[in-house]
Amino acid sequence: MDNNTFWQVNFWGIVGTTSGALGLFISWLNWRYSKPKIVLAKLELETPRYKSMTNQEKQKEYYEQYTLHIRFRNKKGGSGSIEKPLLIIRFPEGTKFLFFHRYKTFILTPRTQHTEQHKTESSGSYTAYETEVIRHGEAWNFHGGQIIDDELEYVFRGEGFHEVLQNQQLLEYFIEYHNNFGDKYTKNITSIREDN
Repeated sequence: MDNNTFWQVNFWGIVGTTSGALGLFISWLNWRYSKPKIVLAKLELETPRYKSMTNQEKQKEYYEQYTLHIRFRNKKGGSGSIEKPLLIIRFPEGTKFLFFHRYKTFILTPRTQHTEQHKTESSGSYTAYETEVIRHGEAWNFHGGQIIDDELEYVFRGEGFHEVLQNQQLLEYFIEYHNNFGDKYTKNITSIREDN
């Protein structure tokens, strides 16, 4: 059988195979592009200005607020979501054991709702208020190419704050979050500034 006859006999089979392979390749490219790729573009933490406390102040319940400035970008065309990150504060505890530190760790959750009071009616010494709960949501949803730039608030309450105050030179800060596929991400916060 000569070369010319082979192409004539198998022409439509070759065209069909090539078209199928090209269709599979385009489908694969489309699938790859339609998956989200959410990346962290900015991460900065605003910490409270730590001050020394008297023994009387230490007896009271104490709290401080942290503000996280964060920006995420979806670099691809697919939709996806990530949960709002936990703020992790830690410092080395005690001495090293076999070149490793044990760490004291505190995990703070972001503020996802707050309440506002609105005056509904007023008459002389009587004033009525209505309380509204405003929910901020526990996750961000991304469309293709979307950027989310946000500030999250975290409140540190209770006795642990005094330990943080005593070890403020050793503090390390991290965020931890999951995406809608269940993948877990932990990022070290290197840009830290004190609240004015």
